[in-house]
Amino acid sequence: MTCVTPLKSAEHAAVMDHWKSAAAATWNRHLSALCSFTTWAQRQDLLATNPDRRLERRKPARCIPAARLETLFTDPAHALRERLLWRLLYDAAARAEEILTLNIEDLDLEFRRARVVS
Repeated sequence: MTCVTPLKSAEHAAVMDHWKSAAAATWNRHLSALCSFTTWAQRQDLLATNPDRRLERRKPARCIPAARLETLFTDPAHALRERLLWRLLYDAAARAEEILTLNIEDLDLEFRRARVVS
């Protein structure tokens, strides 16, 4: 097999430009598809280089504004236990099961860490 006309980074960026105003998840999904195609084409010896190497995944935006979260975490209308759980889940980005199975012995208060067994 011979290589087809080489794709340039600008051409890949132009393809991704169609989704420039899309949400981060949509952008990342299309970028993954494009990267997947590029990898396949390289394995088939259709492309010599990877033109999408400069395109970066986007970080998804937070669904709840930070000010609203802070209000939720400090609102005395909710029990302290629930507020603490919500804050811990949010700050740790941990699964609820991991947090709920913690024991006092697992906590390292000095370094604000915990030993989690998944």
